[in-house]
Amino acid sequence: MKKIGIMTALDVEGGQLENYLGNPLKTDLYGHISVKTFIHGDKEVCFAKSGVGEIYASACTEILIAIYKVDVIFNYGFAGGYLTRSIGEAVLVKGVVHYDFDISKLDDCKPGHYPMLFDGPIIHTDESLLDYAKSLDGDLTVGLLASADKFIADEDFKKSLYNLYGTDVYDMEAAAILIISRNANVPALIIKVISDNGNADEYYSFKKLAAETKIKFADILRKIIDNI
Repeated sequence: MKKIGIMTALDVEGGQLENYLGNPLKTDLYGHISVKTFIHGDKEVCFAKSGVGEIYASACTEILIAIYKVDVIFNYGFAGGYLTRSIGEAVLVKGVVHYDFDISKLDDCKPGHYPMLFDGPIIHTDESLLDYAKSLDGDLTVGLLASADKFIADEDFKKSLYNLYGTDVYDMEAAAILIISRNANVPALIIKVISDNGNADEYYSFKKLAAETKIKFADILRKIIDNI
């Protein structure tokens, strides 16, 4: 039986897809982290809520890989966007930069580059999963995401990241998820919906809207789960 790992940071991000999967067989708690197990056709779906930030996301990814032995990981949820993005837009993430990791003074490399692991600062998501998701929904856009333990509300800082890496999506979990899944050789795909352009009021307004409205990433994940 194929085992699918799904991760969100917030309850409001996961509700629609959970409702589609039905009643879980069981719910396991690991402190702040919860994992619900569903059977969906011939697949076992391990649906995890990590909480916000890269430390919780790291722990949650390890739990899905080490304890639940998932074959693939999907992370989805809300993210900030640069001026090139529209609020409500769904983005397939083709690569992530962990911009807060910086050994440039030691190894003469860009901030975000793990020279012992990757060729450059952009850590690529699984290409076959990316192509598969695009084939299921041709309206999806593709982008690069900058990730660290920081809610970015500074347009100048966003501009500096955009100019340095070409990133126009921002979150607090994706780098941790991708680095750990790549290390374990588990393919991963990240899907984000733009909730704000760096303004906290926009973000919380969108969170409220998301609790009442059908959000596109739930449809995308539903198609993937049904067909993978």
